[in-house]
Amino acid sequence: MEIDTITAPSVWAGYIINNDKSGVGGHDMAAADRHFRGWRVLDVEDGSERFTWHYKLYGGDAEGGSVSDYTVALLKG
Repeated sequence: MEIDTITAPSVWAGYIINNDKSGVGGHDMAAADRHFRGWRVLDVEDGSERFTWHYKLYGGDAEGGSVSDYTVALLKG
């Protein structure tokens, strides 16, 4: 199993890990699904949350925002 780390908006954590749709809108859910396509999210790394002005590089749609590191496993087949 291939394990990796992907950085993405922190606001997606509840939706991606627990399928909790209450904290995100449809646009964010679609963006999160695209960002993590092919990967299964296992966890969000404690203490990894940080602010960046490069938020759009990590899947967000604002000039700046909070991102976290997600531990992911490559989906096979």
